[in-house]
Amino acid sequence: MQLRIICGDITTWPAEAIVNSASESLMSTGGLDNRIYQAGGISLRAACSSLGGCPEGKAVLTFGYKLPARYVIHTVAPFWRGGSHHEESQLLSCYRASLSLAREKEVHHLAFSSLGTGDKRIPLNRAADVAIPVLLEEGFGFSRIDFVCETQQEQDAYTKAVIFYWLQQINDAAKEDIHTVLEKALTALTVLRQTSDGQEPMAQADMLLSLRHTLHPFAALPVPRSIMNLESTARQVMDIYHLAGTKAQAN
Repeated sequence: MQLRIICGDITTWPAEAIVNSASESLMSTGGLDNRIYQAGGISLRAACSSLGGCPEGKAVLTFGYKLPARYVIHTVAPFWRGGSHHEESQLLSCYRASLSLAREKEVHHLAFSSLGTGDKRIPLNRAADVAIPVLLEEGFGFSRIDFVCETQQEQDAYTKAVIFYWLQQINDAAKEDIHTVLEKALTALTVLRQTSDGQEPMAQADMLLSLRHTLHPFAALPVPRSIMNLESTARQVMDIYHLAGTKAQAN
């Protein structure tokens, strides 16, 4: 499964299914939720109305109607109340319920919006730390999962969560497994912010080389690697992505 973190408009995204951060009533609450309903048309609103709502942590599915996506998965993230009311476990349930519904419909290309970080006010870094492990570890059966971010801030938060996930995998790997884990990390991180399958081969090769030059020294550090080692390497990887983005805009 390829995971990609991309800035874009989920209402025009060419995935088989998109995941909407909905309200319990399944009626529009403004923001991205409202734009999805508007793009889907009156039939999408009627389909949601007929379902009679959805509890927090659960998900329901409708057709996409006028949206490019065949299906819309509506999941209800919890309101943030300081983090002591099981908000993160409820958010985790949203992702698992959404993945389950997508599998039932044999979806191969799935796109998520940033669940719970709008009017539900879940801090972006906390939301990303919940989302990324479950998608990377339980996203089996999908060919591609996209995070379609509305802002650079969202894209960077989910990107950092992926970077830290793979650095932790390298850090925890047994000596005899570290090469395999390192290659998996390089493959995943090379395509992470790739906007299309037809990316210019030279740009992809440059990305892979830059990541290899950054991750190999980290993997070669003596165990246990410190949190400072992880944070320093993560910053270097983020710098690689930002430089690649600057070059792409210049071209």
